[in-house]
Amino acid sequence: MRNATRALVTLFLTATVLLVLWTLSRPACGETLQNDELNYRIELPAGWVRMPQAEAWTPHGIVVGAVRELEQLKDGTAASGEGGELYLAITDVPGECTLDALAADAAVRGFLLKRFGPDPASWPEVSVASATHENGLEVRILQADGKAPNLRDRAGPVRALMILAKAKGKLYKLRAYVWHTAFDAEGLKGDLDFIEIGFTIPDPRPAAQKEPPGAKPPADAEQPAPLRGDEGEEVVRVDERLGWRLRKPVGLISKDDYDRTTFRDVGAWFEDNQPAGSYQIILYVVEKGRRDDRNQPVADVPLKGWALDRWWPAFHAAHATGPIHTYAWPRGAKQFLVLPDWEKEKVVFATPKRRPRKPEAVDGQDLIRRHKVAEKLGNQKVGAEKPIEGYRGVLSGNREHVGREWVLHYAWGTARLSCYLIVSITREGRAKWGDAIQSLLGSIEMTEPTEAE
Repeated sequence: MRNATRALVTLFLTATVLLVLWTLSRPACGETLQNDELNYRIELPAGWVRMPQAEAWTPHGIVVGAVRELEQLKDGTAASGEGGELYLAITDVPGECTLDALAADAAVRGFLLKRFGPDPASWPEVSVASATHENGLEVRILQADGKAPNLRDRAGPVRALMILAKAKGKLYKLRAYVWHTAFDAEGLKGDLDFIEIGFTIPDPRPAAQKEPPGAKPPADAEQPAPLRGDEGEEVVRVDERLGWRLRKPVGLISKDDYDRTTFRDVGAWFEDNQPAGSYQIILYVVEKGRRDDRNQPVADVPLKGWALDRWWPAFHAAHATGPIHTYAWPRGAKQFLVLPDWEKEKVVFATPKRRPRKPEAVDGQDLIRRHKVAEKLGNQKVGAEKPIEGYRGVLSGNREHVGREWVLHYAWGTARLSCYLIVSITREGRAKWGDAIQSLLGSIEMTEPTEAE
């Protein structure tokens, strides 16, 4: 029995390592900050991560922020506040001011330069450049160099950048700072160049315009590419022997080319990776009371151990920088397999220094009781069936070379089966695929098994 249990655990750990390696092999690109309603898109350099929303932003019209904090410098010494910050503010355009007038306005400049001190007399000189994007958007680019408190409130050399643009009656102010070393061996000034190129306003029209009812887009207007193959089809997966089913909605892509020897317990796998983001969904289904090739009984999978006990050490290692967040689950939801309430974000560890000193010692009970990033099954159901045991949790952090990542674990057991579901979403994936993923989760149900011949 002990050898059978050890073999099962080894198989699961191998599958988990391969899952991590798949995630690390994804393209090295930064997170994309995008909001179609607010009409902006910002491509971040690698290493920059979105900041959590802060109440202090509201008076300034700030809608999104990002940060990059170096842990180590190029010469191997520990960093002492080097890195960068970025903020985008969107406010009404004051009167009929031109971009040139706004670029020279003291109040507008103050949004960038107050970092150098409250007294305008102490502010460094500012250079102003003009540019026009391919879509016709005109911008003014302000740049200044000096010394200002860095990410650890230590005075250090900094380059400040602000991009001004107008569209639909709104003024866009994108400011960014990088605190660099004397020769900038870390390439932080290059990050500012990347941000300057990666910022755009998709609809550059000067004032809000509503299309008349029934208006059709121009014949030459760019239309989204039609979904093809599996992505454009609704597919029902049924396992009659074990007794479960799900429905893959249009918009998600099935992965069928995985190693079925290594991932022998995988019932379904879906994934896609695009510049805007990615997702990966893997469902494991294990029959209870099964026997191995020598007809020896195999120990049943311990649900809490499977889903939670080994989760934190791996997550901590893969998300080494930045804060860690979790989210509340929708109140009153009758189904166990639902996405969290993304609006109810909570900081678990604000900085890496606040994390547990011994990650390997953090188990499922710690995640449930102490850190409150996971919970036991309540009165929820999976489909029409009430599992006899279940756990779910959600963690979010910054994965190096990938950007913001959300990882969700669900585990539930019935009298016959142990089920484990992993969902990973990166960058803008929540907005792009969130509805489709929720539809998939809501379709999973247990069915009556077919007797094996």
